Amino acid sequence: MPLFIVQESGHAPRLFEVRQPKLRIGRAPESDLLLSNVSISRLHAEFELGAEGSAVLWPRSATNPVLFEEQPLEGPRRLQTGDSVRLGKFKLTYMHEDDLDMYKVQQLAELPRFNRQDDAGDHTTHALPAGLQRKLIEVERLRELGALTAAEEGGRVYRLGTDLVQVGPDDALPCSGRWGRRTAATIQWAGSGHEIKVVGLFSKLLVNGEPAKAHALRPGDTVDINGTVYTYGTPRRR
Repeated sequence: MPLFIVQESGHAPRLFEVRQPKLRIGRAPESDLLLSNVSISRLHAEFELGAEGSAVLWPRSATNPVLFEEQPLEGPRRLQTGDSVRLGKFKLTYMHEDDLDMYKVQQLAELPRFNRQDDAGDHTTHALPAGLQRKLIEVERLRELGALTAAEEGGRVYRLGTDLVQVGPDDALPCSGRWGRRTAATIQWAGSGHEIKVVGLFSKLLVNGEPAKAHALRPGDTVDINGTVYTYGTPRRR
């Protein structure tokens, strides 16, 4: 059976089972996969199962994009198991149980089902202003892909996620030590981006060349922790 894992900001992942060959995905009440949010168009996308198990997604909105690997789809996209697309604040990951081992199928079976009831009574599509839409997409990308990239050529990328990350000589995200090998700083998701804070007594933090004790990071920021330099942003997948 084909499946979508539906991930919505602020909610645990949920499972949507595809029980028909065609799906209308959007905000309208007649949608087969109903995503009630201002960032979703009435008809945002359509999905179809084809011959020999093919799965194709069409973008259908002129105002709100469907993103695949961070780029808007301009036409139909054939989906493979594990492919993810983003529609507004929702991330949909396509799966087919025929392509998964039994352990993964059991994991998916334990997810709560996605059964969005539309109780708002407002089915009008609100096209977001372009600036706000870009900001929403940027925040969602930072939450999912935000990372520090080491400054040296071909530098390693350290994905940050939303849990607390410790920075220090012996920590998961390394930096040089200053009078000891204890944790120098911590980084954590702070709602619309990652925030770095100095926690080491003798640690030194520079952001874009300026001394700081705490700083809300923005894409492109240069972060110098005890002389170890990183760049913050959402590097492309290689």
